[in-house]
Formats: sequence, structure tokens, C-alpha cells
Amino acid sequence: MEKHILIIDDDRDELEIFREALQGIPAMYNCSYAQSPEEALNLLADASPDYIFIDYNMPRTNGIECLIAIKKLEQLRDTPLIIYSNSISEETRRNAYHLGAANCIVKPPTINILTAMLKDILV
Repeated sequence: MEKHILIIDDDRDELEIFREALQGIPAMYNCSYAQSPEEALNLLADASPDYIFIDYNMPRTNGIECLIAIKKLEQLRDTPLIIYSNSISEETRRNAYHLGAANCIVKPPTINILTAMLKDILV
């Protein structure tokens, strides 16, 4: 059965990076993309992904604010929300977990490392 992943990131290249990394995982994943938290909330009115990855550093609304907004949606209460960024402080990590994030990851330097990280999270 195919799993659905939503990527929320202001950089569309991240979608392609995730798709490439997922090719190394022996399961079927479909990725959709939202360029902003506002766009994501519109998509989530009609969709319930299996996993949601939220970039922490976005303009206007950061990943923590996006996490809070998504956690308010009843149909997504049990959906794993993962904060990711080029760098995540310990304070941001603690705050994200306190607010319900399933995981916080730092964007790795290679696709192979991202594949390994995604295997740990998704499989």
C-alpha cells in the first residue's frame, strides 16, 4: 500500500531531494508539496497524509507555528509531524517535541544519508 508524505518547504528543490532519497527505501511513497504553511493547510482540508515533513525556516510562518496549526486539525491528530532544517537548536528541538513533533532532523549533506534517516523514520 502506498504511503503519502507531505513536504512543507519554501524551497521546491527539497521535494525532488526527498523523492530521490525515497527511491532507496523498499516501500511505495507518494510525495506532495506545499510551498507555505498556508498552502499546506488548504491541502490538508482534503487530504490526510501518513507523514508530514515541515521545514523550520520558512518566511512569514516558521515550522513550529505550522506544527501548531496542523496539530489543531482533528483528522491529523495522530499523523507524525517531522520538523527538519539545516540546523536545529536544542531549544527548538525541545519545543517541537513538547508541541507534538514526532521527530526533528537536520538536513544531511547527501541523498544516501537522507535515505538512511528516512528509513529510520518511515519503516
